[in-house]
Amino acid sequence: LNAATGEVAGTPTTPGSYPLTLQAANDGGAAQLPLTIVVHGIAPTLAGTPGPAVVGSAYSFTPTLGPANVTQPVTFAVAGALPPGLTLNAATGEVSGTPTTPGSYAFTLSATNSEGTAMLEVAMVVRPSTPVPTLGEWGLMLLAALAAALGLGGLWRRGNL
Repeated sequence: LNAATGEVAGTPTTPGSYPLTLQAANDGGAAQLPLTIVVHGIAPTLAGTPGPAVVGSAYSFTPTLGPANVTQPVTFAVAGALPPGLTLNAATGEVSGTPTTPGSYAFTLSATNSEGTAMLEVAMVVRPSTPVPTLGEWGLMLLAALAAALGLGGLWRRGNL
């Protein structure tokens, strides 16, 4: 409060309702003005782009919640379907798990507190897993025979046989 002008100024730090009475006096008398200052909290913002996921591999994406002094608590929700195998942590906003089905998925993440809701439209790709080739019993025998044939051919060309 500036006593000379009556101005109430500053940077509020805590949301809430603050009743007060301003008083002014001069030679002609005194006056009182009851009022209430309401300080609102800060609504959340969301940002981020998830990277691609791979079927059968652990995955995690957490959107960036802002600003740093956002009013807590913030709860998260999803609208639409997450890729199969992934879940949302409603307290942190983390989308995690092990995806089971390849494809393109679109869903909306939201962050809500007492001051409002922020939404983030998400487009996510789940890639198929790349199978590791394996050789069965017959494949191993064929590879051994081929290696043996190439080895004998090299000996034959050098005149060792």
